[in-house]
Amino acid sequence: MTPLSINVAKARENGQSEETSIYHIALDRRSRLGGDPLETYLGDAFLFATIALPLATVLGPSSSEAPGTLAETQHAALDGISRADLLAALGAAHNLEGYGHPAYSLAGASMIVVPQDYISLPALDFGPAIGTPDCERPPADEWNDFFRRTVILPAAAGTGLKVLVALGEEEMRRLKADEEFEICKGCVIGLATRERTQRKSTAKR
Repeated sequence: MTPLSINVAKARENGQSEETSIYHIALDRRSRLGGDPLETYLGDAFLFATIALPLATVLGPSSSEAPGTLAETQHAALDGISRADLLAALGAAHNLEGYGHPAYSLAGASMIVVPQDYISLPALDFGPAIGTPDCERPPADEWNDFFRRTVILPAAAGTGLKVLVALGEEEMRRLKADEEFEICKGCVIGLATRERTQRKSTAKR
């Protein structure tokens, strides 16, 4: 996933004077906090770990140590989050009015990464009335307007890693033209192209 993150960052980098590439990686707070205080809450319970690296490190040549540096930094940041950190973040999030005006920018070479590969689609069963899911459809459109997500999708039985990347049309062209992308293209099943400012698809619904 790390080489793909670098490819996506290069495609999304807009050539402006950015100095930092920021990654927000989703954490399953429910599993880390245990049952209390979430035992009666049935919804999602995710927070984001924020990781910042110099843009020159992320977008360095393929012969550099960029993939290893990015992976090590991400792992260290995620492993260093304590239960107290999560409880403090939960308290701060309680006072938020909404996510329409995030306190960070996801432009250029910054992105949100949402790992959902912990979900076992073949093991999900909603009983005889509903049955088991054939696929997952991640929310797009309004989510991508705000979050510009890179989603690691659940793996179905007998399949490999699937990644959904929200890119604009010009960004997609840059990604496909990147020779280094060919190295990891075999692991990418779906790429979503969508202009953030274009809402025609939403208006038709």
